[in-house]
Amino acid sequence: QYGKFTSFCRTARPFGPWRFLGKTGALQHPVLPFTPPAMRAYVEPLTYRPDYCASIDVETDIANLDASSKYLRASRRSLGDLPIIILTAGAGYPTAAYRDGWFADQADLRGLSTRSAQRIIEVVTHISLTLEHPGFIVTAVRNILAAIKSASEVRGTRS
Repeated sequence: QYGKFTSFCRTARPFGPWRFLGKTGALQHPVLPFTPPAMRAYVEPLTYRPDYCASIDVETDIANLDASSKYLRASRRSLGDLPIIILTAGAGYPTAAYRDGWFADQADLRGLSTRSAQRIIEVVTHISLTLEHPGFIVTAVRNILAAIKSASEVRGTRS
């Protein structure tokens, strides 16, 4: 459904009918059903703004993803032994090519540190990871903190 919304935004952006369709319920942003009620009143109006559709158009353009990835690779610096956990959403990509490119870029990030790990979470999308499954994030943060504490104990310093 996200691909349909993206396509509609791309086509309709110059004319602006998504706001009308969104308010009437004829077109709903795919993230909204997963948005907690307390946040929905804030998030929903933002999803129907013209600049939101413009950003969706840019974000889902595989050519922009490739250009961005090349820029990041060219400017990257080693993070030494800093613990890193990369959480990668396994679902919700607009195309298989986009998913494959994103997975490759996420895997490439492991090379930034000698103590890095990647977790591909097949059941989540980029948005649902934060809104519906924050436990994955909490666990990753706890694992990083434990790694930092362990390293500082080995070095004889306090964290």
